[in-house]
Amino acid sequence: MINAIYLAADWKYQFDPEETTQDRFYTDNNEYVYVPFMNCQGIDFTYMNGGNFQAARLPYGNDDLAMYVFLPEYGLELNDLIAEQNCTSFETWFSGYEVLTPEMQDNSSFSLPSFEVSFEKRYNDILENLGMPIAFSRAADFSEMAYAPHNPWISYVKQNAWIKTDEQGSEATAATIVMMGEGMPVECNIFKADRPFLYVIRDDKNGSLLFIGMMNDPTVEE
Repeated sequence: MINAIYLAADWKYQFDPEETTQDRFYTDNNEYVYVPFMNCQGIDFTYMNGGNFQAARLPYGNDDLAMYVFLPEYGLELNDLIAEQNCTSFETWFSGYEVLTPEMQDNSSFSLPSFEVSFEKRYNDILENLGMPIAFSRAADFSEMAYAPHNPWISYVKQNAWIKTDEQGSEATAATIVMMGEGMPVECNIFKADRPFLYVIRDDKNGSLLFIGMMNDPTVEE
């Protein structure tokens, strides 16, 4: 059984490749790497002040899809910011975005590293610890789902994901495989994602989160 999703979307406001420059990205171990940063004025995006983080919304295409970038304040670890959230508080991160005021648009800037990341993980142990160990054993009963001469059970659950973001837009894929076997604050007009950040691709028409990831080092591809 495979559940898959594929996304290929151009930015509504694309970055000019000639404006891309090499700059420092500060990793979570207080070191830095040089990576390509996409740059623009950022006046076409909307922003939200989360108190201890900045957030920016970058729309795709006709504005129904968007990438949200959540950038912790300097001195705050990304993991600590995420650990403070629950489902209710996290949902508030997608509302209250505002355009820059005319005063802020002067000398405004926006910088985001281009990146390509892949991910693969097996979830057998995690799912068993969450309370479904029988599904991975010969005691499993999937007779209501499928017929087989011998009782099937789950051999493994694995997820693969890949995302690439550049000046034109984003392309991403994700597949979850179940294998069966028998028997920036608004008052600031500078948004520079030069340290670990959270990114989310969201369908704003129905609130679905299509892709979510933590960027700790753009030079690491997995």
